[in-house]
Amino acid sequence: MASLPREIQSTWRGRLSLAAHQLLLKRARECVYVGDRQSYLPEIRAAWKHGLLLNAFEAYQLMDAVKSTAKIAGDLAEVGVYRGGSAKLICRVKGTRKLHLFDTFAGMPSPSLDIDGGTVEYWSGRFASRFSEVRD
Repeated sequence: MASLPREIQSTWRGRLSLAAHQLLLKRARECVYVGDRQSYLPEIRAAWKHGLLLNAFEAYQLMDAVKSTAKIAGDLAEVGVYRGGSAKLICRVKGTRKLHLFDTFAGMPSPSLDIDGGTVEYWSGRFASRFSEVRD
């Protein structure tokens, strides 16, 4: 692959990265950690039905990160909400702290070759959603 032009290499890397993430989304659904993390599995399964883009490992990490900040005063914020799947998981463990959600609802902007390197994972409008989807 080293002999291919950089543009093609980044495209292949992008495709492989996207394929690996999709495989994790499909295969990692039954993955369960030991300890109290098992109690997160039903919430993660429910969030997948509502647009959660994280695989099981990422979802557990998100919930653990929010839970580990419980003693820190202040509100929480999520930027880039899509359909609210990860916000639902955050709400499960955030306690009494407020969660502020920010999104354009228009999806991703057009990628730039200079900044994004021509990746195939993103295109204009990807992850667009409606406010009602997040609210629900």
